[in-house]
Amino acid sequence: MKLFPAILPFGCTLAIGLLAALLPLHAQTTPASRTSLQSDAKEVPQRNLAVCFLLAPTVPELYFRDAYGNYQLLKIDIASFNTWNVIPARPTLEIFQKNETSESKTTDPVTRKVVVTPARITFNLTKTWKIPSGTTDIRKLFYYAANGQVLEYNFATAADTHGAYQARVINLAAQRVMLRLENQKQMLAASAETTLTVATAPEQVFRFQYGIEIPDSTPYISPIKRLRFHKPQERLTIIIGYLPVTEMSDDGTRKVIRYDTDDIRFFEEVNKLPKPPKPVLAR
Repeated sequence: MKLFPAILPFGCTLAIGLLAALLPLHAQTTPASRTSLQSDAKEVPQRNLAVCFLLAPTVPELYFRDAYGNYQLLKIDIASFNTWNVIPARPTLEIFQKNETSESKTTDPVTRKVVVTPARITFNLTKTWKIPSGTTDIRKLFYYAANGQVLEYNFATAADTHGAYQARVINLAAQRVMLRLENQKQMLAASAETTLTVATAPEQVFRFQYGIEIPDSTPYISPIKRLRFHKPQERLTIIIGYLPVTEMSDDGTRKVIRYDTDDIRFFEEVNKLPKPPKPVLAR
């Protein structure tokens, strides 16, 4: 869509010029008035926010308002927390969806001229997220329950939770799971998490496996996975839950057919975490 400046008639333009010349000087913007505008601004603290829609087949296009009130596209990952958003440090964050109308053309029945209605973009408030208190980075994980319901889980960064060569395991399944990390075994309740030391040096291989009871079915025992840390700065997070299984539908889109117990693992480097954003002056 192209925007063209409005062309004013010459007489109207001349009148506007004369009116501007006759205006008193104090009506124009002066350095003093600009200083007054700046003094009206307040310092708004900011925080980092990472969002993960855990292996969602499609990611919604969502927006939020930054400290200046401008709409910003919410960056979302599906298998990690590698993308960060800078948001105002407030108790809640309003989430919007964009509603964009298409340009339309109609013919005036009297003049037979084509009337063009330009496209319009509006933002509709869809939900309000609660933001945990504090000044540290925020991570919001959205995941599936066994029935496909989308649930939310907030947690701190792995760097805040455990140190080098430790694995953090979060059980988001409805049943308890039996963990095996190298020679260590532990029963982990539903909605619980644990941290275990699994190595002592880079490139040291350790094995990961888990088992879970499935209602009205045989227990599920995962394949053994061999993992390793490549450097001391890496941290490992393992999430056990229900991941969507999809198939291609007739209209060319992917459709969720069931939710299977599975796990997802991601490493992160603590020396590459984002720095705390600075406050900004905004109205």
